[in-house]
Amino acid sequence: MRIIILVSAVVIAVVLIFTLFPNSSAVSPYAEDGVLDLSGWDFEQNGPAALRGDWAFSWQEFQNPVKVETTNFIKIPSYWNGYMLDGKKLPGSGSASFQLRLLLPRQEQEANFALKLPVIATSYELYLDGKLQNTAGRIGTSRESSLPEYKSGIISSIENIDDDQLLITIHVSNYFIKKGGIWDGITIGEEKMLRSNHEKRLAVEIFLISFIFTMGLYHLGIFIHRRLDRTALYFGIFCLLIALRSLSTGEIFLQKILPQLRWPVLLKIEYLTFYISLPVFFMYLQSLLPEDFNLKIKRAVQFAGIIFSIFVIAAPPFIFSHSLYAYQAITGLSGIYIVTLLVKSVIRKRENALILLLGFIFMFLIVINDIFYANQLIHTGLFLPAGLFIFIFSQSILIIRQSAMLFKTIEKQKDELINSHEMFERSRLGTILGLAKLAEYRDQDTGTHLERIREYCKLMAIELSNREKYSQYITERYINDLYQSAILHDIGKVGITDSILLKNGKLDKEEFQQIQQHTEIGGDAILTIESKINMKSFLTLGKEIAYYHHEKWDGSGYPKGLKGEKIPLSARITAVADVYDALTSERPYKAAFSHEKAVSIITEGRGNHFDPELVDVFLILVSDFDKIRRTHLEDKSI
Repeated sequence: MRIIILVSAVVIAVVLIFTLFPNSSAVSPYAEDGVLDLSGWDFEQNGPAALRGDWAFSWQEFQNPVKVETTNFIKIPSYWNGYMLDGKKLPGSGSASFQLRLLLPRQEQEANFALKLPVIATSYELYLDGKLQNTAGRIGTSRESSLPEYKSGIISSIENIDDDQLLITIHVSNYFIKKGGIWDGITIGEEKMLRSNHEKRLAVEIFLISFIFTMGLYHLGIFIHRRLDRTALYFGIFCLLIALRSLSTGEIFLQKILPQLRWPVLLKIEYLTFYISLPVFFMYLQSLLPEDFNLKIKRAVQFAGIIFSIFVIAAPPFIFSHSLYAYQAITGLSGIYIVTLLVKSVIRKRENALILLLGFIFMFLIVINDIFYANQLIHTGLFLPAGLFIFIFSQSILIIRQSAMLFKTIEKQKDELINSHEMFERSRLGTILGLAKLAEYRDQDTGTHLERIREYCKLMAIELSNREKYSQYITERYINDLYQSAILHDIGKVGITDSILLKNGKLDKEEFQQIQQHTEIGGDAILTIESKINMKSFLTLGKEIAYYHHEKWDGSGYPKGLKGEKIPLSARITAVADVYDALTSERPYKAAFSHEKAVSIITEGRGNHFDPELVDVFLILVSDFDKIRRTHLEDKSI
C-alpha cells in the first residue's frame, strides 16, 4: 500500500513537471551566425520557439541596437565565463552586448508576438529594432556604475515588425556574482499562448511551494505537541528552508511579495537556504536511522554548512558566489553517502528504510539535475520543488505510520493528534490566505480586505441557509468552503500591471478592459490547480468566484455576461460583499463612502446589479456588516 501511494505521488509530480515546462513535438531551429530563421515556424501549431544558438557577441562594449557590427558569436543560453576571445578566456565580471536577428513567418492577419525573458545576470537592457523595451537594474562598465536586479517576465505586444524581421539586442553587465551572461532560455511566441503557459507555470509553482510550506508547518506542529520527536522538527525546518529557497529562485515570488527587499539580501537568502538545508537534512536522517548513521560525517557536514553560511553572511555577493561549486560538490558526495547508508539499512531490514530510499533517490536525482542545469551542463529546468513533493509524500508515509503505532498505545497522544491536525488546518488556511495576498501585495490596501470579504460572505450564507429554498444546498461544508474560497476572488490581479492596478484616477476604456482580465486570469489559475490536483472542495467555489464575481444580475457584467441564476450563487454572494467593501474603503481613485451611503447604493442595485433576494438578505444584516467592517477597521476605511 505504501509503495502504491509513493508511485501515485511520482505520477502527480511528473504531471506537475510537464505543466511547468510544456514542450511541443517540434524542435525550434538553432540560430547560426547571429540569425535565427523562424520563417517556416508555425507558432499556432508548434507553440513558442526557443531563441537558442549563436548570438552576435561584443565584449566590454554596448553595441548600437539598430545594427550588428561584430563578427564574434556565443551560444545562448550560457555563461560568458570561459568564452575564448582573442586567445583569452573571459572572466565573470564585465559587460557585453548580445544580438540576434529573427526572421519571422509572414502573417495573413496581424499577430501579437511576445518574448519570455528569464533572469539575466545581473542587469540588462532589452532593445527590439533599436527601441528600449525592458530593463533590469542598471547596466554599466564597472561595479560603481552598475546596479544588480533579478527580473523575469513577458515582454508583450511586439508589433509593427518591419519586413518580417526583428533585431533583438540585449546589453548585459555583471560585476556582482561569479557568472555572467544569459543563463536561461529566451522564447518568442504568440502572446496569448505564451501568457497561458506562464500562468500555468505560476499556478503549479504556487501550489508546490504552498504544499511544501504547509507540510513544514504541519511537522513543526507535530513537534510542538510531541517535543521528544526531533524527526518532525528537523523535517519541518527542512521543508520551510526549501519553500523559502523556492520563493527566491525561479519566478522569485519573494521579490514580488517583498518588493523592498534589496538584491544582495535576496541572493544571500538563496545561498543560505541551500547551505543550511543540507546539515538539517542530515540531522533528520540521523534521527530516523541512529544505529546506522556515522556521527563524524554528520558533524563534518554541519561544520561545512556553518562555515559556508558565515561566509555568505560576511562576504559580498561577488566573493561568496564563488563558494557555490565547492558546496555543490559537498552536496553530491553527501548524496552518495546517504544512498549507500539507505541501501545498507534496507539490507539490514530497518523499518521503513525502503520507502526512505526510494523517496530520497528520486529527490537526489532532481538535486543532481538542478546542479547540472545551474552549471549549464544540461538544459532541462529546475525541479527541486517537484522532487521534494515526492520526498515529502514518502516521509509522510513513515511519520503517519509511526504516529499510528503510538496512538494505539497511548490515549493521551490521540488528543495530541487532533490538536496537530487542527494546527495543520490552520496552516492550510494560512497558506490559502497567503495565495490570495499575492494579489494584494502591490495594493495600497493593508490586507484586511480579505478578512472582511470572507466574514461578509459567511454571514450572508448562514442567513440564506435558514431559508427553505437553500436549506439543502447551503450546508455547513458549503459555508466553510465559501469562507475559505471567497478570499481568492481577486487572485488574478497578479497578472495586472502596477500602472493600471495602482492608477490614481479613473481608468480609460483600454485600461478597464485590461483589468477585467483579472477574472479570467484568476479563474484559469485555480482551474489549472483543480484539474491537476484532487482538491475539489473550496477550490471549486474559488474558481466560480474568481471567474464570475463581476457578473451582474441583469447580464451587463463580465467576463461572460451571465444573467440571473446562471451566475453561481457563490459569485452572487461575493459580489455583494466585494462591492460593499469597495464602497466603504479608500482606493487610489476615490475616498471611502459611509456605511449608510454604501447601503443606499447596493439597495439601488437590487434587480440590476445584484440578486434581489441577496439584497434583501443584505438589508437584514446591515448592522452586522457594519460591525464586521469596524472590527476589521483600517486607516483607509471609515
